Parts: sequence; structure tokens; C-alpha cells
Amino acid sequence: MSEIQFTRMEALRLKNKLKLAKKGHKVLKKKMDVLVMTLFEILKKLKGRQEEVLKGIEEAEKALKLASLQYTEAELLLYAKYNAIEYELEAEERNIMGVKIPKFKFTFKERPPYYPFLRSMKLDKVIKIYRSLLYSLIELAEIQVSLKVLLKDLKKTRRRVNALDYVIIPRIEEDIKKILQKLDEMERENFIKLKVLKDAAQRQNAR
Repeated sequence: MSEIQFTRMEALRLKNKLKLAKKGHKVLKKKMDVLVMTLFEILKKLKGRQEEVLKGIEEAEKALKLASLQYTEAELLLYAKYNAIEYELEAEERNIMGVKIPKFKFTFKERPPYYPFLRSMKLDKVIKIYRSLLYSLIELAEIQVSLKVLLKDLKKTRRRVNALDYVIIPRIEEDIKKILQKLDEMERENFIKLKVLKDAAQRQNAR
């Protein structure tokens, strides 16, 4: 830690530093507020998507179980192979107060189910449910990754705000206070010295 220089120039430098620190604190506080608000919005989405995915899994298991009563495992695997989804997944980003949040763009080729053998309403339902479930899982993944990124940056931002609140700003203010007190003390000492010299000079002249 560097020693304090008790000069007016140093006091001015620290005042400018304090001004920048308070400005930075204001920006970081605003960023933290926006991140917290965004976090709560995403948490609401997370709950809805989790419920949607769990419901989709439950429906998919029921539909598959009913289909398995009519078809063998080999036939079901064959139907799955013929009805595999052709899709594209692109990872984009959106910027929230300097924090890059992932956004997945998921598109798949819409096509009617294909059956190498007899058409089945039970299989129609299985295919439809699994396609919908895949879409929900992609959205859930986007939300979970976004939460992870937000929480990490929010934690870092909170540390910086706390450092400014409880360490950096109080330390600068204390250093400015010490310098100003020292300068006042030096001015009083100089005033007293000058007064003593003046009185001595007056006494000398009076002789």
C-alpha cells in the first residue's frame, strides 16, 4: 500500500478517483438490478418448462407403452428410424447489460409420420409427443444455460459492488479526510509560525 502524500494535488486526485468509483458503483448497481430482474423472469420460465417436460415425458412413456402392446421392440425401433427428426440448431446470443445470454434457434423439418408397414394412430401419437418433447427439452436447455451464465455474472457483479461499498470508496474517503485534516493542521501551524515571526518582528522594530 503506497504512503499518502499530504498535498492538495493528491487530495484532488483522490476526489476524482472517488467520483469515478461512485459512478462505477452506480453502473454496477444498475446492472445488478437488471440481472436480478432478468433472473426472476427466467426462473418463472424454468418452472413452466420443467413442468411441461415432465408432463411430456409422462405422456411419451404412456403412449410408447400402449404402442408396445401392438408392436414388437424391433418394429418400434424401425418406426423410430424412419421418423427421425431432421433439424437445425443454431446458438445465438442476446446482450443484457454486457452479459451474453445464449439463445437457441431450433428448427426441424415438418413432415407427416412415415410407416413402412400399417399406419397406426398409436404410433402417430408417440411420434407427435416425442417431437414436441424434443422442442421443450431444447427450450429447457436454453433456460438452464442462461441461468448458469446469469448467476455467475451476478455473483461477480455483487462482489465488485460490495468491494466498492465496503472497501474501495470508504478507503478513498478516509484518505481524503486524512489529507484535508493534515493540510488544515499544517495551515494552522504555518499561521502560528507566521504570527510568532510577525510579533517578533514588531517587538524588534519597537526597540
